[in-house]
Amino acid sequence: MPVFRIASLFVVLSIFEHSFCAELSKEQLAFYRENGYLIQQGFFQGEELDDLEHQIQIALDSVAELPWSGNQSEEKLYLGGTLYVLGSVGQGSLPVIKRIVWAGAKFPELLAYGRHPQLRKNVAQILDSSRATHLINQIHPKQPSDGVEYDVHRDIDNRRNFDKRWQDIKGNGSFVQTMAAIDRMGEDNGGLYVIPRSHHYCSPVKGNTVLGEEYRRELYGQKLPVIMNAGDMLYVHPCLVHFSGPNKSDKPRRLFINGYAYPGANHEPYPGTGSAQEIDLVGSVQVMCW
Repeated sequence: MPVFRIASLFVVLSIFEHSFCAELSKEQLAFYRENGYLIQQGFFQGEELDDLEHQIQIALDSVAELPWSGNQSEEKLYLGGTLYVLGSVGQGSLPVIKRIVWAGAKFPELLAYGRHPQLRKNVAQILDSSRATHLINQIHPKQPSDGVEYDVHRDIDNRRNFDKRWQDIKGNGSFVQTMAAIDRMGEDNGGLYVIPRSHHYCSPVKGNTVLGEEYRRELYGQKLPVIMNAGDMLYVHPCLVHFSGPNKSDKPRRLFINGYAYPGANHEPYPGTGSAQEIDLVGSVQVMCW
């Protein structure tokens, strides 16, 4: 590992030591269980948020290193163990980045942020577990007018499609996805819409265009836009119905997404060097609060 990368990791770890206390309250956990999602304001702040944004931008800029052909509507290329899913030409001569999968392989600082001490504690509260399998460590960028959007789905659809033996061992979904907003997110720049309480049922939605359109038309509950400021954290139950549209603004919308499964729920390795590793959620994790 280069010296500058080691120094950068030390910066990340030193920032963690001064994180504020962000443990989820009983009221927040009750809201999550009832509605299937939760927004925690200001999880990342100040120097920590600035550094996270910097690390994510490094990963995004690294797309210039890829031997992209430009001849396919979707092309998947690896860079240092990290998978880039690319689309057509975006700004300038570079491709649209649909998502960066297991970013922590090439950029270990982002893996460290995905295992942030307080985030692990909060995941432990939601999963009711001291350990978890870290499945997702991704960047989802939406640049102005790049056309990237995600159709109506539940995250459990992706888990089941990838692993036919997926099991909800714990009875609480056995998975939680966290989304950290790097920029302000709203309806204008490709933000998410959720259907509160839709997680109480878990029938497949992805790929069912008729059912997806019915959810968009609010036949099964009101769709709510998720409004987040930079640094806010969103927790999503795997059975919650959600979707997002394209970025129609003149500003980016970048999300840092991590997903954690209850041990034994998942049986398949995920794309990216080092993915799907079981990690400790509590143990000796300590956070200084201010």
